[in-house]
Amino acid sequence: MNVAFRVDAAVHIGSGHLMRCLTLAGRLADQGASVLFICRALPDYYQQLILGKCYQLVALAEEIAPANSHLAHGSWLAASQENDAKRCVEAFNGSVFDCLIVDHYGIDAVWERLVRPSCHKLLVIDDLADRQHNCDFLLDQNFYRNSDERYTGRLNRKCKQLLGPKFALLRPEFLEKRAGLKPFSEEVKKVLVFFGGADQDNYTKLAVTALSSLNLVDIEGDVIVGASYPFCNDLKQLCDHLGFNYHCQTDKVADLMSAADLAIGAGGSATWERCCLGLPSIVISVAENQNELVAHAAVSGLVYRIDNKLLTSDKISRHLQLMFENYHLRQLIRNNGLQLVKGDGADRLSKLLIGHSLYVRKATEADCEVLFAWRNHPTIRSVSKSSQLISMDSHRCWFTCVINAPDRELLVIQNQHEPVAVVRYDLSKEEAEVSIYLVPGFEGRGLGVAVLACAENWLKQTHRQINNLRAVVLQDNYPSHQLFLNSDYQKQQTSYCKQL
Repeated sequence: MNVAFRVDAAVHIGSGHLMRCLTLAGRLADQGASVLFICRALPDYYQQLILGKCYQLVALAEEIAPANSHLAHGSWLAASQENDAKRCVEAFNGSVFDCLIVDHYGIDAVWERLVRPSCHKLLVIDDLADRQHNCDFLLDQNFYRNSDERYTGRLNRKCKQLLGPKFALLRPEFLEKRAGLKPFSEEVKKVLVFFGGADQDNYTKLAVTALSSLNLVDIEGDVIVGASYPFCNDLKQLCDHLGFNYHCQTDKVADLMSAADLAIGAGGSATWERCCLGLPSIVISVAENQNELVAHAAVSGLVYRIDNKLLTSDKISRHLQLMFENYHLRQLIRNNGLQLVKGDGADRLSKLLIGHSLYVRKATEADCEVLFAWRNHPTIRSVSKSSQLISMDSHRCWFTCVINAPDRELLVIQNQHEPVAVVRYDLSKEEAEVSIYLVPGFEGRGLGVAVLACAENWLKQTHRQINNLRAVVLQDNYPSHQLFLNSDYQKQQTSYCKQL
């Protein structure tokens, strides 16, 4: 699977768009995808971040942004949509990508229609709902009380919407830290301050000053900023003076969040990181596009909101004091966040995208020899009912019988380029027994769930009488046990069952 991302990062754009794309890219790469990033005027640090992960990068030259863009954030693209789309298609060098992912407020349906011929699937990541889109999938990972209505009239008819924090693109370390969270503390002893990577309006300094003014004893402060934060030297001096821990462009955000008892920071994607780790948070909207998100999250008890109008350190300190003293409010925010955000959004989305890049075909006589080689591979024999080598004669006899039997279906699951799995269904009235193996070389990429879902969709269309699925798994075949559990099968003693 080959995947391309069109995303930018800068002081005025922030780093959140790029970071969540990097998270999704990492999950797709883990499952065997090749990854290309296309970015314009990207600061050197972010270029090195992409290249350091061994992804391809095409750096577009900065152009003069059109003065008459019809989009509120049109200037962020630093080019016309038509020119930007042309440069991206040139960067594809004639390739048609399995999936193109766009995370940019300066792009809408104008750009999307122009690049459509260069990709099989187009995913747009958005959270503004302020422009038209023409795509196969639209992801809005944020929480809104009216999420089902926000994109009405803004999408093409066949677009599938992926809405809410269950799709939040959090890095793997947040899911890992969630598994070992410390017990909730009635006292606040450790406070985290984090307003994103850039924070050009310096909310960080306001919050640090407010925290220090409380003169609390035994309070440890962790302050995080990014490499593009404009006031690094001043803030470091202030933190050193106050005895707070200063972190610039750290890769320990999940560690610091899981250790904290209270956070103060911006809206945006960090909201879902804090929720995933059950970290009660005071949130200030630092950009207009965060206002709606923060307001809806506050009403639903996911954050404690401070209005950013006429904001002073004294105002922040009063709210901090309130949160220090209100154990039950902090506990409520913690529990609500843990319940809403599970931290597996990137994994969920990557499997969906890979699943949509797969298709089913019935095995034919031409597949006999390659299935013989796969079936005799050591990794396949080790999880089969019989681990013995099979002769070509017995295999050919079995193969001919299976593909000609009216009550058996032998399927080859492919991506755009090559086979990735084999699935067999043995049919009996309203039930089918399923057998699956991944083509050698495709194990360990997390493809199993997507393969099963793809095969099940085919089965539902071609054998509508089948209501139940059953799978028999060897006792020590842990990956298969986990695969069927993750695919919504219910364990029944030594077999798994699922109702379609």
